[in-house]
Amino acid sequence: MIRIDKKIIIHETCAYFGIPTGSLKFKARGDKTPSRARYIIWYFLRRYSHYSYKEIGRAFEVSHTTVVGGYNVVQKKLDEGDEEMNLQVDTIYKRMMAYDE
Repeated sequence: MIRIDKKIIIHETCAYFGIPTGSLKFKARGDKTPSRARYIIWYFLRRYSHYSYKEIGRAFEVSHTTVVGGYNVVQKKLDEGDEEMNLQVDTIYKRMMAYDE
């Protein structure tokens, strides 16, 4: 089973989107990039670091139900074949896997 360190997940996702890690906890109006990055981070944390929804929520200062919702957004888009989400998740995943090489 693949496990990816939380710091790598956060670093590579923020690097991909070109945002500082500090922006992940702010709710920016109009700019969906931090929200998209947060959701993808939560998705990776659940799948590859096995943090609970509650643990992720505590780390990002949101409720666990917010984390569940964000995770589900990513999963649904992937299941529906959303090209943009697939590209983002795939690219970030490959960047994270480069740490093992």
